[in-house]
Amino acid sequence: MPELSVSVNGWRERLNTSPLVYQWLARRGLYHSAVEKFRLGYDGERLTIPYFDWYGRVVDVSRRTLNGGEPKYLRTKNLPFMVRSANADRVILCEGELDTITCHMAGLKAMGIPGAKAWQPLWAYLLRDCEVIIAFDGDKEGAQATMAVYRDLNNMGIPATAVMLPEGEDINSLWCKGGRDLLWRSLTSGKGGASAK
Repeated sequence: MPELSVSVNGWRERLNTSPLVYQWLARRGLYHSAVEKFRLGYDGERLTIPYFDWYGRVVDVSRRTLNGGEPKYLRTKNLPFMVRSANADRVILCEGELDTITCHMAGLKAMGIPGAKAWQPLWAYLLRDCEVIIAFDGDKEGAQATMAVYRDLNNMGIPATAVMLPEGEDINSLWCKGGRDLLWRSLTSGKGGASAK
């Protein structure tokens, strides 16, 4: 969508002149290199997070509130947020764009779904050649979604492990508290016992 690409470029420029937004990003532990790579921006009210197809074209934009307002996210489509990396065999399946970007900073391939209730069974096909670690938010909705997604992956024969993050935590909050070490320990020691091979 050419018009979306133009908007993304404009929002990117606005972010460069919005120090308070950069401070918010810094508090979330997001590196400047990640902000640049994912072309995050600011539309004057919300953080903008573009979605790209395999050819690098903008196909949608998610807008996230910065002041705790509702709804937290505004999206026009229900799409997974993908990050590719050299580690193509293992994928962290998490919630939201910020958690997905955080995984990228930690050197992990990830796919983020737009909320615990947004999972579409069809998306399992995107993970069919991977070993999946399901790491949704540490809350009731995240736990329920984890079991539903685990069943879908299991039914397709996709190797998957369900991880229960500490109560009230998510990928990004663990990163902010302890960097890659704490995040990886949580992903490997927080396994809830569900594993399909």
